[in-house]
Amino acid sequence: MAKALEDRVIPQLPDRPAQDGILFEPTQRRVRVLLGGITVADSRAVMLMLENKRLAIYYFPAKDVRLDLFVPTSYTSHHPGKGHATFYSVKVGDRVAEKAAWRYLQPERADLKDYVAFYWDKMDAWFEEDDEVFVHPRDPYHRVDVVNSSRHVKVVVGGEVVAETSRPRLLFETGLPTRYYIPKLDVQLEADSFRVLTSLVEEGLGYSLLPPSSVRSEIDARRLESATISGQAPMRELVIASPVDHPDSTATSVITDLLRSETSACRSEGLWDIKLG
Repeated sequence: MAKALEDRVIPQLPDRPAQDGILFEPTQRRVRVLLGGITVADSRAVMLMLENKRLAIYYFPAKDVRLDLFVPTSYTSHHPGKGHATFYSVKVGDRVAEKAAWRYLQPERADLKDYVAFYWDKMDAWFEEDDEVFVHPRDPYHRVDVVNSSRHVKVVVGGEVVAETSRPRLLFETGLPTRYYIPKLDVQLEADSFRVLTSLVEEGLGYSLLPPSSVRSEIDARRLESATISGQAPMRELVIASPVDHPDSTATSVITDLLRSETSACRSEGLWDIKLG
């Protein structure tokens, strides 16, 4: 019988930058394992083991694993640098995955204690966040991943919720914090703000959301100018910032012209009382 991928030495794979050839580090992904329609493991505190010339393996905290589905076996094996692995079958109803999981009860390295790993192909399905993944975990040092998620993400600026979603996309890059991308329909964008942000993006400058209170001292020192819109609609305040050494940049001129045309249109239609400060 051919060896499982987890047990193979693969010469084409690189050595790891670790003294003992083993990296054991946290992954920011939620990972789930299913067998027979039942979730056997579900964790947001998964560890990833990377060894010289071997594929990556997920290790789950034992508290996030359905240990009640485990059936002890008499099989053990020794792994240098890790210790003796004790193997378990996983039983779900009439389904039995033989010797499908292992753990180190008395590991040679302390950080392996209370973690459980599974043979990938002996389980029915694996998910990273909400995306099903296949064959083996990806090496984070050789790829960038974007996955769909159902995490609850809320963005609050100046005490106001500007975005909230349960369907973000998560960007995973080596050595960087996870980035959350929110669908446009879950972001609170007002028409005037959207047009201003669009102009900034078209100029290649990007944009930021800032509550007026965060730049009040700058406005008071006359380093920034603000425009306040009031009337039947709730009060809105827009802050325009430009570099001190380039106060009349192209982007500033575009936004200023846009504001003037918008305020002129609002005045002529009698919709708002607009005061430019």
